[in-house]
Amino acid sequence: MIWRELWAFFRLAHTIREQQPDLVHSFNIRPIVMGNLLTRLLLGAEPIVISTVTGMGYVAGGRSLTRFFVDKLYSVALGLGNLTIFQNNSDREEFCEWRIVSDQRSRVIVGSGVDTTRFVPETRDRSKSLQRVIYVGRLLWQKGFREFVEAARAMKMVDDGISFDVFGELAENHPDGVPRSFLENCIGKGEINYHGFQETPEEIYQNADVLLFLSSYGEGVPRVVLEASASGVVPVVRASGWVKDVIKSGESGFVLGNCGTDHIVNLLTHLNENREELRRISENARREMVSRFEEDEITVDYLNIYRSQGLEVLEDGWTDRKRA
Repeated sequence: MIWRELWAFFRLAHTIREQQPDLVHSFNIRPIVMGNLLTRLLLGAEPIVISTVTGMGYVAGGRSLTRFFVDKLYSVALGLGNLTIFQNNSDREEFCEWRIVSDQRSRVIVGSGVDTTRFVPETRDRSKSLQRVIYVGRLLWQKGFREFVEAARAMKMVDDGISFDVFGELAENHPDGVPRSFLENCIGKGEINYHGFQETPEEIYQNADVLLFLSSYGEGVPRVVLEASASGVVPVVRASGWVKDVIKSGESGFVLGNCGTDHIVNLLTHLNENREELRRISENARREMVSRFEEDEITVDYLNIYRSQGLEVLEDGWTDRKRA
């Protein structure tokens, strides 16, 4: 593992030295720490350095020793940059509160956007009973996998005609990874259907009615929620920092403060019995993605950030940084 990190460090150093960029824009903690440090060491203060924090991941929540170490890394690396972009307001407020970044040198661009021409609702009769509830993401406990399985188990006692399908890769080497034995036991009992990692994510949402996303992981804005919403699949999510920037509960999805099994089953039963409400929220979710989260619009937001830092954007690439 350490050799892989060192190799990445030296490869990045070589690239920065060779390319002499006017702008370095890094996403996530490792690229941010390496990219910001190497840019300043090799090229000094001249390049514009922008960082996007896409969430705190596994270390989100609490003030553990690991979180303390991560915060210190962020504090040093982000301090070397010109601007930090967050994917939700909650993360920005937390970083400002802990003085990792300043309010003046940080912005929010909600999410990474979604291609609403690729992720589209299917044309089928949605007036019938629920067909499929899905889980999409790596198989981590913090991603809400246990809650999904428990809801599937309980719901099948109410209506065994509903399919509970899991899409995502096992992450057994992750400290929070779901063991293969647990997954195989759930499959063997017929509680869930497991499809593994999908190369064509737009196909995941076909014939699906509800995305059950009960993550307590440090999400920035989960791409799967945007993809599902654009596809007309109703998101049911756990209340957390990013949610208020994306979902209006009861209008474009459902936000659960209580993720107990009974509470989830009651909601799914309600949606099964009230198909017109499910259809309305499905349409609202799609409309919200088109109006606020279209991928091209998010790209324009980023280009405007670059311009605000004194860079000129051309259709065929970048010019030199503007000089006063």
